[in-house]
Amino acid sequence: MFATLGGILLGLVVGVRHAFEPDHLAAVSTMVTDARGARRGALLGAVWG
Repeated sequence: MFATLGGILLGLVVGVRHAFEPDHLAAVSTMVTDARGARRGALLGAVWG
């Protein structure tokens, strides 16, 4: 059980770290600025980040 929880936690930490890499932030910000409306931009940001 602890190994599974540790694996999930490790995956979460690595995923969050990857989400804040500069190339990833640039891609998401480009998509969000191209989106029509704040709601769609927030949805795109949530799905990608």
